[in-house]
Amino acid sequence: NKNQNIGSVLVSQQTGIPPATTVNREITQFLVSYGRKSQFSKGTTFITEGKMARTIYVLLEGEAAIIKDGDDGQENVVARVGSGAILGEIGVFMEETRTSSVRAVSDVLALEFDADSFFRAIESIPELGVRIIKSLSQKLKSSNDFILGLRKAHNLMVVGANILAASRSEGGDTAPFNLNLAELAKVSAIGRHAVASAVETLQGVGVITNVRRSEGSIEGSANVQDLIKYLNDNTFPRPTNKSG
Repeated sequence: NKNQNIGSVLVSQQTGIPPATTVNREITQFLVSYGRKSQFSKGTTFITEGKMARTIYVLLEGEAAIIKDGDDGQENVVARVGSGAILGEIGVFMEETRTSSVRAVSDVLALEFDADSFFRAIESIPELGVRIIKSLSQKLKSSNDFILGLRKAHNLMVVGANILAASRSEGGDTAPFNLNLAELAKVSAIGRHAVASAVETLQGVGVITNVRRSEGSIEGSANVQDLIKYLNDNTFPRPTNKSG
């Protein structure tokens, strides 16, 4: 991902995160009768990652940044939103903690809702309900894609580590290996299809070669150092450099 530093906050320009749900001016004006107006000065964090979600906000004026905390403590701005953006609805609907923070980039005027008042608004504005459902579907798909990516990375690491463990070093850069599929399934709980997919990935990038498959095993040659580097680069979270 390409990133840009603004002050001490890292702005991610390729996040893969679905955009915030937005509503048009007509719906926003109608929502005024269901929520209460809240003002936030520039720099105020009005949604905090990790806290229990109890309120939903619809921006009326101003701009806000959606922020995720990185593993290294760096704040990452994953999106900027303006008038009409709905913020915090996922956590409230799912009764979960906040997955990101929201900070006012400029002075912000927003409508604030508790769960009951927002549900009443949805009942009165069918178009709003449709937008929320579409947004939930998109965001849940994004979460599922992320989880799927983690599972694939886990499978890749397990299979790669077992290839390294099964390699018989002969003093060169490459070493033959023989994976016993039944034994691998027993110790790792990874199915044969997942093993085959991981092997195809490793074969495709050239870190294992001469792959031969039989009913109960997979054998071939591992380019040991290249395999270790590939696993390090593709199955561990990479730290973000701090600057600013």
